[in-house]
Amino acid sequence: MIVGLAWFTLQSAAHYQAYERLETALIQALQLEGRPAAYDPWRDLEPLTDAAAIARARQALQDAGRLVGDQPTSIAAHRYRGQLALLVGEPEVAISAFSEAVKLQPDSMLLWLELGMAYERLAGPDLLHPDPVLVWLSSPHRRAALMVSEVKPDWHIWTEPVRRTLIIGDELRLRAILPTLPTLLVFRIGNPPSSTVTYQVAVNAEPIAVYQHGAGGDEQWPLVRVDLSKWAGQSIDLYLTADHPQAVWGDVQIIGMGTWPCVLVDCWQRAAMAWHQGGSTATLFGQKGMLALRQKAYPEALVWFRRAAALGLDTTSIMWYTNYLMTSDQ
Repeated sequence: MIVGLAWFTLQSAAHYQAYERLETALIQALQLEGRPAAYDPWRDLEPLTDAAAIARARQALQDAGRLVGDQPTSIAAHRYRGQLALLVGEPEVAISAFSEAVKLQPDSMLLWLELGMAYERLAGPDLLHPDPVLVWLSSPHRRAALMVSEVKPDWHIWTEPVRRTLIIGDELRLRAILPTLPTLLVFRIGNPPSSTVTYQVAVNAEPIAVYQHGAGGDEQWPLVRVDLSKWAGQSIDLYLTADHPQAVWGDVQIIGMGTWPCVLVDCWQRAAMAWHQGGSTATLFGQKGMLALRQKAYPEALVWFRRAAALGLDTTSIMWYTNYLMTSDQ
């Protein structure tokens, strides 16, 4: 009995020291990057750029993984792993870590906030400012609710539906004013029952891509990407056709190249679900954006306005104004 108690005491002391080492490593990594050491739960853990800071955080991330293995029910261990993963630019690891943390403490607004930030980070730095201008020249929109599929087994499984914009028809025409950054046209394709459909994309009447989707395929809503980099900075006409009058097009949009991993897993909708689950609101995020705007922290303001938009607030005008101020100050 005494031997067992002594072993338990030693184990507890070792785990306590492991937590202290992770906290020290986190602070050291932030200091090497030149950031404040005091943790602010509202401050993003932006990826590190200093080589020494990255090395310190990456070693600590490995230590956090081992601690999670020893103590799988420790909220703190999962949270350290998530924070360190964000620092070294591994959002998928962070999503896994924060998913486990919210399962253990589902009433924590902070953990849900951080899970949403991890999903958001999948969008990368390649958000387009200003967003591409899209003018639909044909076809009405039809909205539908589809369930979020399980992307990875260790990610939080949602019961809320993902909202998709579905367009049914054999011909779509739209005009796009593209930014100077490389972009992708992306959309999901779905078939009528028992049909195989061929989809074609043309730019300025020139066919550039053809896709075929068979009925009963393994992937229900395959995601198509078309590289539009050749036309960066130009106004183009897009002509999307299919050889079936009931062909289904989903979530037709133009994104920056680096945003592809986000679109693959509907990261913005997942982020919004996490924030909503934790009790965050569009008004709260909008207020954070306005505070940053008054402090002339324009990039931070844009982040908060985009988060508010993900929760349903119309921030188009204020984001345009913030971009204008940021450009004018440069």
